[in-house]
Amino acid sequence: MENSLLKRLGSFSKKKESKLYISQYQACKRFGRSNVERWKKSGKIKAHYKGKRNIEFKMTELLRAAENQQDYEL
Repeated sequence: MENSLLKRLGSFSKKKESKLYISQYQACKRFGRSNVERWKKSGKIKAHYKGKRNIEFKMTELLRAAENQQDYEL
């Protein structure tokens, strides 16, 4: 698991994306709205408020949360 996370982080830095934080819109677009909301509710990622209405997430937290295998109850 750690290798694929490192690969993602490596490709993240190779793309020369210097953003440590991405907007909630971009996070939902990349990782899926339900995933972002679930991770936020469970405490895996922390929302950073920029002003009254703008919410940002740390990219490394998003990648780490996406790396974890999800257990779904039926």
